[in-house]
Amino acid sequence: MDFYLGMLNSTGALKAVGPCAMPQHTEDDELENMMQQWFSELLPTTDHQGPAISALLVDQHWFPVIVTPQVGKVLISTTLGGQGWVEFAVRSQGVEYTIQPVQHSFVTHFNNDCGFKVVAWLTEALFTPDFGEPLHRVKPIDPTTAIAW
Repeated sequence: MDFYLGMLNSTGALKAVGPCAMPQHTEDDELENMMQQWFSELLPTTDHQGPAISALLVDQHWFPVIVTPQVGKVLISTTLGGQGWVEFAVRSQGVEYTIQPVQHSFVTHFNNDCGFKVVAWLTEALFTPDFGEPLHRVKPIDPTTAIAW
């Protein structure tokens, strides 16, 4: 995932932050501190900064995260499955925020392709004007394209 986030970062259109991988067994306070530290890197330093992207790995499943600065607050986009985790990470950051879960489904090409889906989701969200519309569907990056990168 680091590689693909780095590829998106190289476009210059965003800031990519390394993914947060949740350990299988951890204490609640350690988990909260880890997630808050990861999420603090996504927060903008000014209202004029562009979007920041990352991904969250929970129980072998990837969730995309985009933080877009707005005047006086941030808009956080993720999937429905990532919404609760993002809320957990941002709630004590001391910033005004809105979480926008994007409710369209992913197209599946092969089993366990959630990492490719997240890369496709982040790419579409950043570079497709109609992203998030009710009938919009995100096609995952196929293995041939991913290997070519």
